[in-house]
Amino acid sequence: MKKRMLCSMLVLSLIVGLAGCGKDKKANVEVTPKIVKTQSVAEESVTSGYSYLGIVKAKETKNYSFLAAGKIAEICVEKGQQFKKGDILAKLDTTSMEYQSSISQNTESQAQATLQKTISTYDTNISNAKSQIATLDKAIAAGQKGIDALVVGLDAESQNIAAGEDALKTLKGELDAAREINAVGGYADKDLEQLESQYKTKAAELEAAKATHEGNKATLESKKAELDASKAKKSEALTTLNNLYTSKAKDVAAAQASVNSASTSKSIVDKNINDATIKADSDGYVMELPYKEGEVIAAGYPVVVAKSKELVVTVGASDAEYNNIKIGGTALINGKAVGIIDTIAQYPDEKTRTYAVDIAVDGDYTIGETVDVKIVTGNVSGCYVPIDAVFNSDGVDYVYAVNSENRIYKKQVVLGEFSGDKVEVQIDDSSAIVVTEGVKNLRENDLVTMEG
Repeated sequence: MKKRMLCSMLVLSLIVGLAGCGKDKKANVEVTPKIVKTQSVAEESVTSGYSYLGIVKAKETKNYSFLAAGKIAEICVEKGQQFKKGDILAKLDTTSMEYQSSISQNTESQAQATLQKTISTYDTNISNAKSQIATLDKAIAAGQKGIDALVVGLDAESQNIAAGEDALKTLKGELDAAREINAVGGYADKDLEQLESQYKTKAAELEAAKATHEGNKATLESKKAELDASKAKKSEALTTLNNLYTSKAKDVAAAQASVNSASTSKSIVDKNINDATIKADSDGYVMELPYKEGEVIAAGYPVVVAKSKELVVTVGASDAEYNNIKIGGTALINGKAVGIIDTIAQYPDEKTRTYAVDIAVDGDYTIGETVDVKIVTGNVSGCYVPIDAVFNSDGVDYVYAVNSENRIYKKQVVLGEFSGDKVEVQIDDSSAIVVTEGVKNLRENDLVTMEG
């Protein structure tokens, strides 16, 4: 122990002596401070989570195919070519389809004409039947009115005849009495003749009234027969009208069905013509072209295999991490760019036993590129410095700090959790000012100028 102290004192004396000898020479030498960036030792909140190496992939692979079989007329893209939504990728030969469309158009036009003619014919017949019914209604009304008038007239005639018969009976009694009186000379012949003439006249008038009454009764029966005939005709006309409505509904429905069938056939052909042109439904680029122009392709077989321009970064999460990762959560890509968790596999990979997590990203990435990923699960507090600010000497971790004279000294630290390009450090001096940039060119006791 004494030997060590002695050695230390000798070294110190030597240093002091050398410093004294060179004092005058160094007095005129100006030292240029080194520029560094620093930060105070203070707690800050940083994101916590799970770190992975991720692979950049296209979000989806899409197979573009025709819905109908046919001969490929044109392939409008090349392998590796980028395309935008709405761009034409391939076309089928539509010659036969267009011919079928023309036939379907003619069939539809004929069916439509038949439908219109059916409707027009029935409408005309129905209108005529309605007109006939209206005419019969007028005739029935007029006939009923005439019958009603005849009935009233016959009633009056019956009353007049009854009155005439009573008057004639009375007059007959007077005549008989006059004759008896005349026989004994008590009634003049002249007066008797006048009374007999009056009786004959009244009797003749009564017979005439009865004859007229019988004639009017016959007329009434005739009018009733005519009315019944008109009513029968109206009944027939109503039956005809109802039959027309029923037949019209059936025949129009049948004609409309023909129109619908023809229209459906044409729509199918037109759709096939439209589907004979494949358009991109999103941005992407061509991966494979399995067929060539002029080849016949079956419906549903891919003619263009494409990858979407939307990118995802895929990582594998363990069982322990799985329940803490949620769709819609955020992730840091290479410590900066923010991605959104898009999908999480429901079952683990059979080989790796990890769950595939796809993170949607924007940016200039290359498919197949490896990136650093940190899925954020929360925030933690601590003193964090850039990883580059820490250096190791003889197995001990240090940072450079700046004292009150702007001189550099080493400060031992204990490392904690990593967060992106930073690491948590535990330091026993809460007032220390730690160098964060410019560390590589520093030595202890260097004079520095601090920025930031």
